[in-house]
Amino acid sequence: LLVSEELVRVAILWHEKWHEGLEEASRLYFGDGDVEAMLAILKPLHAELDAGPTTLREASFKQAFGRDLREAARCLGEYENCVSKEQALGLDDTPRRKASDVAEDAAAAAVAADAKAAAKERGDDDEPQSPQSQRAKLRDDADAALNQAWDLYYTVFRRVNKQLPQLTTLELRYVSPALLNARSLELAVPGTYRVDGSAARIARFSPSVHVITSKQRPRRLAMRGEDGREYGFLLKGHEDLRQDERAMQLFGLANALLAKDRRTSEHGHLLIQRYAITPLSQNCGIIGWVPACDTLHALVRDFRDARKVVLNVEHRVMLQLAPDYDALTLPQKVEVFHAALANTAGHDLSKVLWLKSSHSEQWLERRTHYARSLAVMSMVGHILGLGDRHPSNLMLDRRTGKVLHIDFGDCFEVAMHRDKFPERVPFRLTRMLVHAMEVSGVEGTYRLTCERVMRVLRDNRDSLLSMLEAFIHDPLISWRLLGAQEPGDERPSRRVGSQPSSRPVLDESDHEESDEEDYDSYDSDQTDDDDDDEEG
Repeated sequence: LLVSEELVRVAILWHEKWHEGLEEASRLYFGDGDVEAMLAILKPLHAELDAGPTTLREASFKQAFGRDLREAARCLGEYENCVSKEQALGLDDTPRRKASDVAEDAAAAAVAADAKAAAKERGDDDEPQSPQSQRAKLRDDADAALNQAWDLYYTVFRRVNKQLPQLTTLELRYVSPALLNARSLELAVPGTYRVDGSAARIARFSPSVHVITSKQRPRRLAMRGEDGREYGFLLKGHEDLRQDERAMQLFGLANALLAKDRRTSEHGHLLIQRYAITPLSQNCGIIGWVPACDTLHALVRDFRDARKVVLNVEHRVMLQLAPDYDALTLPQKVEVFHAALANTAGHDLSKVLWLKSSHSEQWLERRTHYARSLAVMSMVGHILGLGDRHPSNLMLDRRTGKVLHIDFGDCFEVAMHRDKFPERVPFRLTRMLVHAMEVSGVEGTYRLTCERVMRVLRDNRDSLLSMLEAFIHDPLISWRLLGAQEPGDERPSRRVGSQPSSRPVLDESDHEESDEEDYDSYDSDQTDDDDDDEEG
């Protein structure tokens, strides 16, 4: 329990908790007008802050932002007090004013306050207030308290947003001294436990953790086992890895079926490469670090950069052919898309496989492993309904040429039913992937492997369906597929209106360029691309 709690603490610092919380709360309030949901986000953050820091990093955060956040919490308390008084009067039967109305009525409220002050000086305010005037005053006070709170939150968000890019390395003595001092634990290194009880136990943790510069800022940490080996892991926060763990269980069953069946075992290498996934909480977990692997996005990017080729050259050609691309009809978009493919080669991945091989025999072996591993995962991913297979979710093993998949958040065909850019294909098989196969393309090793794997899966459908049915009835899976609401959905809660012009929704992109890569800028199945980012 100590290790799990400390790893969660390292994965999501207070800076990141407040950054993510304020961004989500601002969307709920200014975008959706949902005050109750906003309070549900902010109250746990304030409660944790009031409980006090336990590490030097948390103490520095409280010292830097504690005063503003305490004042913001006081404003939230004033808001709730006004709302409770309004409910006690029995007058809360009408919708609250919109947040945009609050900004528009600021001048009128100031004039009314001046008039009230003048009347008080003259002694003319002895008349009892009507229920309507009491309600108006309570609502004005509540809106003023919320506006004051968000002025403070906005200041804190901007300061935190400037500090996050500077977090490139974390020292455990500052973020988790308990983890640094842990020695010779009884816990096994994740991924090493076996049924017979043999496992490499954790001896100690590496004193420093590297922060990867991406949008979610995952950490790369190392554990030293009692066997003397060093095990690398990716500590990932802000993401639920429990569904990824279920996917790995399905891949383990598929590997067992493929290894047992004669039609696939005699050909060899028809296995899905797996890695350890250990969820620590509902928004944090650790993933086994697979060495000597690169994403297809990184391989193609490096290949094109070395030759001075723009990363999204296909998209550039499409814009040259049709500057008003978004205004075209669907058949016209498809025509432009095919014309862009005809004017570009798309042999980047196949050339990477050739250039990274020391001799022709190694290249032939890697190409065969590539085609077979891609075929196996295409069939198993189709059974699982796996989507979101962009180039940064596909990795290539530099030693063997096998394809490795990561990020299994979109399962059971959820990507086919999303509103923006729904996927229409069962698995990814773009021209760049096909060109990296043998000269006959899919009509060879790839097709034969797909047929053999699908026959084995069909013959053992009872076992697969039993495991998939358990996934369907898992409360987690139900939450992932059905629990997410679209931004436009109504929520049964107190509404305060739409986004006011005086305060924008907090967004990291307002202050700095996003590090998220343009995954579909090349070799894409889609003809729509909103981003024209040369850096990818």
